[in-house]
Amino acid sequence: MDKDLGELAAKGADAGKLTSEDLLNICLEAGADDAGFVEIEREALSAEREDILRIFPGTQTVVSIVKKANRDSIQSSSLAVVDWEFSKVNTAVSDVADRIIRRLNALGVRGVAAPPGFPMDIGRWPGKVWEVSHKTVAVETGVGHMGKHRVVIHPRFGDHILLDTILIDANLDRYHQPLEE
Repeated sequence: MDKDLGELAAKGADAGKLTSEDLLNICLEAGADDAGFVEIEREALSAEREDILRIFPGTQTVVSIVKKANRDSIQSSSLAVVDWEFSKVNTAVSDVADRIIRRLNALGVRGVAAPPGFPMDIGRWPGKVWEVSHKTVAVETGVGHMGKHRVVIHPRFGDHILLDTILIDANLDRYHQPLEE
């Protein structure tokens, strides 16, 4: 266990005592460029709640993690360059989610990461084939605001980001709110 985890464990940061500040630090240290948290009971998550609880019945907190992409690669006229950037960042955001969960597990907090984009559950076609709407969660956690183009715009990174969602069984001392603008 690294020094930071040892300090958290010594403070008693277990499933019932994890703070928002502790969780944000864990997310950033694991490689997220930003993160936000929302309680499962929030009304704006009502359309997602059933799927969230199907995936991980113990969910108390929903975590949105952000990984920024290279703007110039995303705007390249080469489809190969754009695809390669998305592939790298998609893998990176998945790896970040895995590191976060492993750190939380060491503190006694259980959780599950939803796939950042693919694979999707085509067996649910023609209905909703994705597990969790990362955009809805991101907006509710205040890590971005939905643009007219239906892409989440982060206040610092713009719309060149990829999102992932982590479901955990811990309650936090405070939660984030959507951005006002």
